[in-house]
Amino acid sequence: GWRVAIGVWAAISLVAFALWLHLHLRDASLRKKEHLQPVRGQAGRQKIWKSKTAVALMFFFGFQSMQAYIQFGWAPVAYRAGGLDATSAGIMISIIALGGIPGGLLMPWLVSRGRGLQSLITVFGALLAIGYLGIAFLPTTLPWLRALCLSVSGFCFPTAPDSRTWSDKRWRLAHRGRNARSCTPRSVTFGVCQDHEGVAGMMQLRTVRAVPWEEGLWTHVPEDVRSSPLGLTITATEMSDAWNSTDPAKTVHTENALVTDLHQGQAVEVAFIADMTEQFDQAGIFIVSDDATWAKAGMELSDGLLQLTATLTRGLSDRSMCQVADWNGRPVRVRAAWKHEMMWIYASVDGEPLQLVRMFPFEGALKVKAGPYVASPRRKRLSITFTEWLITEADDAGIDD
Repeated sequence: GWRVAIGVWAAISLVAFALWLHLHLRDASLRKKEHLQPVRGQAGRQKIWKSKTAVALMFFFGFQSMQAYIQFGWAPVAYRAGGLDATSAGIMISIIALGGIPGGLLMPWLVSRGRGLQSLITVFGALLAIGYLGIAFLPTTLPWLRALCLSVSGFCFPTAPDSRTWSDKRWRLAHRGRNARSCTPRSVTFGVCQDHEGVAGMMQLRTVRAVPWEEGLWTHVPEDVRSSPLGLTITATEMSDAWNSTDPAKTVHTENALVTDLHQGQAVEVAFIADMTEQFDQAGIFIVSDDATWAKAGMELSDGLLQLTATLTRGLSDRSMCQVADWNGRPVRVRAAWKHEMMWIYASVDGEPLQLVRMFPFEGALKVKAGPYVASPRRKRLSITFTEWLITEADDAGIDD
């Protein structure tokens, strides 16, 4: 889990700190004897901000740092918004990050040769533009190629501090510190722009928030819940279901749904492994305002065949369904987008593009919650593993404004 991952990184940091402290104490006497030499025959220290070279390198290194942190923080969001599944988006950011290893080894050697440095920087800039434009307009076409372009463009990072023209130690220390401080607010600014459809809006991205499982509240507590690296496995309670009938004896609200707040203009999205074997086994998204106003959408086994269903309840339940028998046992994604008091239901399998399933009015609801759900009206021990739970913006293609 993420706690173990953070613990590993913390341990590595502690090892690095111990080595740094050893060197610091060993070299303390040498540092006391070290004196900075005058620059270009001038007496005393030269003011760094008066050097055009220092200022140029500061911006060069600073903007490259900004790109690195934006990519680490926002490239997965961009790939997910473009249609890649979470696993593929994670692989893409790994490709981007791994470029730092060969870049750190190769660029100091190339810089020391002192040839073609300007051409290299031009190539890196072009690769950066190709990578961003590819993610913006063709995110699912050769996504690894866009990630590779961004990865190689990151070779600028080790190029800047190792430039032969940046030989003064004072400049390196001063500008590394300034750029480390400046890249963080730039990355945050990029995030703010995305939330307000600025920079990211121009790149046609949407805000995606992965909902922590711990954030949800149960409409009815399931028989069992287990978390694993794959996701959250929910075991439905026996005879659980959600249905409003004209016969009060057949009206039931015992579904096992894990929900959080959903607002107009937002969409909820879940991914899970469809594994239904008994009559009326079901899993997907549950959207609820109250007992008389709710909806559910997802997979349901009926008469031995898997069905893609969408149910709207406004007093009484109304269900639509279509047969998708070959989806059983495969990864399924279901999305419900709420905009202009309409609910738009989408679904896909195996990472394919989402397809519109149904749309229906969902107006007048003041407070709505939504999230993954399971139910097993005819048996016990139905277990479904959910791999993702997302809240995103609802401005999809297909929603007619």
